[in-house]
Amino acid sequence: MLEIYAKLIRYEMASKQKKVGNELNLDQGSIPKLLLRFSLPAVVGMVISSIYSFVDKIFISHVAGRNAFSGIVVAMPLILVVVGFALLVGNGAATRISIRMGEGRRRVAEKTLGNALVLLILVAAFITTFGLIFLEPLLRLYGARGAALYYATEYLRILVAGSAFQIVGFGLTHMIRAMGKPYQAMAALITGAVLNIGLSVIFVIVLDGGVRGAAISTIIAQSIAMMVSLYILLNKKNKTLRFKFKNFKLDPKIVFPIFSIGISPFLAQIMGSVVVGILNNTLRVQGDLALGYEGGYLALGAMGIVSNFLMLFLTPIFGLNQGSQPILGFNYGAKRYDRVKTTLKYTISIAAAISFIGWCFIMFFPQVPIRMFTDDPELMAIALSGMPIFAGAFLIVGVQLIQAMFFQSIGKARISLMLNMLRHVILFIPLLLILPPRFGLYGIWYVGLTADMVAFLVTTIIFIYTLRTKLRT
Repeated sequence: MLEIYAKLIRYEMASKQKKVGNELNLDQGSIPKLLLRFSLPAVVGMVISSIYSFVDKIFISHVAGRNAFSGIVVAMPLILVVVGFALLVGNGAATRISIRMGEGRRRVAEKTLGNALVLLILVAAFITTFGLIFLEPLLRLYGARGAALYYATEYLRILVAGSAFQIVGFGLTHMIRAMGKPYQAMAALITGAVLNIGLSVIFVIVLDGGVRGAAISTIIAQSIAMMVSLYILLNKKNKTLRFKFKNFKLDPKIVFPIFSIGISPFLAQIMGSVVVGILNNTLRVQGDLALGYEGGYLALGAMGIVSNFLMLFLTPIFGLNQGSQPILGFNYGAKRYDRVKTTLKYTISIAAAISFIGWCFIMFFPQVPIRMFTDDPELMAIALSGMPIFAGAFLIVGVQLIQAMFFQSIGKARISLMLNMLRHVILFIPLLLILPPRFGLYGIWYVGLTADMVAFLVTTIIFIYTLRTKLRT
């Protein structure tokens, strides 16, 4: 598997060398320069998308009010499910395309591209039909009640109706990146994100469209981003892989390998959705008990502010992970363990610095991000009391993410999956069932702190053991 991965990297780099006219070897080039080259497109694209989501929710909170914002928070688990289905096909197909190109099997890679487009369309049709029929029962299952249910339904009905744009566009972006075009994939992401921000100003603020306006602006932006991705693939200048009608016929030998790879990120999204759903219901119950009528929606809104702010700092770390994976995998396969350790040193240092900046904001200036979302005194008070506790261990989160993804980079997918699930599922759910009943709303805030610390300790022990036993220079 690692030999195939090495061939993939050599193929991608060889195609780029023809354009830039020089040689760049993963086992010889400067590690900082390689990290910059591979990470920058992913970081920029993901950060801009994260900023769009951040700004969009700020608009909704200030223009439509705290109940509307709580409705958007309740809707997020179902959006995670939609993204999960896009990853099931997009991530799986992208990996298969990369491997086949690395093997020199261009026709099979092209057939995978055609099958993947059909699968994305079929998945989108299923999500749209199922989502529109069962939207309200699903939202109730995830904790939506009263005003929050109304706003969440208004928001998601439009998003689900246009989910094909997100699913197809998101999936195609993964495949474009797999074809050795990371900057073109970034261009599609940035196009959608920038348009979404601009359209949100028009539909939410100028036209006073509320959550409906936010959903409409998102659908329009996603449709244009999808068209940009299609243009990249259909453009005559694209000589890498092209759509051909004969490749649109589904082949089980192509479809099942796509799903076998895509199932891991798909399950991670689904489990994330389940965790957020349990969290939402716990927040609603404990909020009502602690704060009285509608206290649950105040607690939901406060958690929404905290999680959105944290995601703003986690996004560049995710991009850094994407950029470091090929460098780590190639040099591990080549037994260049000194370069593996050097890459880890840089990535962990950068991730720690990003986490430190985020932690400083949380500890010393928590009112800054909270005031961006709301000027409601009750909502601000709850968020201010909870943010420093829930994110108290954010200082070490970036390091834990890099350590966990390292195992995926060197072919230890099971260990990586276990460590990634450790914080969000293995620890978070039991803690969520134990602490809040005993300590009320504050028990929920301590769930995040406890899960982060335990996950960091376990991951670090396994990480250090692996470095000492498997990466001896």
